Parts: sequence; C-alpha cells; structure tokens
Amino acid sequence: MKLLFILGAILQLVADFQQVKESQMMMEPQISTGTLTYRAPDYLRWEYKTPTQLVWELDANKSNVSPQIQRLLKMIMLTIAADNFENSTDFSVRVEEGIYHLTPKNREIKQFFSLIQIEIDPTNGVAKQVTLTEKSGDISTITFYNVCL
Repeated sequence: MKLLFILGAILQLVADFQQVKESQMMMEPQISTGTLTYRAPDYLRWEYKTPTQLVWELDANKSNVSPQIQRLLKMIMLTIAADNFENSTDFSVRVEEGIYHLTPKNREIKQFFSLIQIEIDPTNGVAKQVTLTEKSGDISTITFYNVCL
C-alpha cells in the first residue's frame, strides 16, 4: 500500500494546523496554531499565527531559516511532493491501521527524531495528524484541518 498523502498530483495544498508540544521541561503543553501552504514542486510556507507570529519559508533552495529547520521543511515538502517513504533510505516504515510509523535510518534525522507517526485522512488521502517524537523524548503533535487541495 502506498502512502496516500504523498500523491504526485498535488500541485497546491493549504491547511490550517494546531501544534501541541509536550516537553519534560514544561509543566503545560505549548499550543501553537498556523497555516501550511505548499505549491509544487518546491515551495513551502509554515506560518505560526499564535501564540507568536513566525514564518518559515522554503522556495527552491532559498530559505529564511536555519539549516536544521530547512531539513524539516524539506522533509515535509517531500511527503507532499510524492517521495515514497516505503522505498526510502531515510526511514524504516511500518503501517498499522492507517498510521505510518517512520523510524529514522538517516544519521541527520536520527539526531532530532526517534519516531514520526503520520495518520492519513481516508476522505482526502492527506495527512490529518503527524506526531514527531524527538530524541529528547519531547513530543509534537500537529493536527491539520481546513485542508484545501
């Protein structure tokens, strides 16, 4: 079974998101909201609106962010732009009940994440929730809604 949310036919995608970060260093989860905009083949804008405004943008090889954030944005872009994780050299993939469990094999990705879980919305084939488990044990859960293809 191929990942449904990485359809090569996606030329543009806009979605709102809520990100909940749970950290051992914080008493309460940190909640952020924003908008994701993707245009094929190589434009991604990740805009935080609350609690503070911040924009991360990647356009071809131009970016307004650090190399670490660029890698994260490129990984997001590859999932949208039809890079098939099942044949990836960067991840081991296990699928259970519509949730893809990606365990990093790539040394750079392993430095930051121990597991990435992606839940697919069966109505549109797009990721509806992504859970990033960091090497430190911190967990960020990103839920997408108002998805427009």
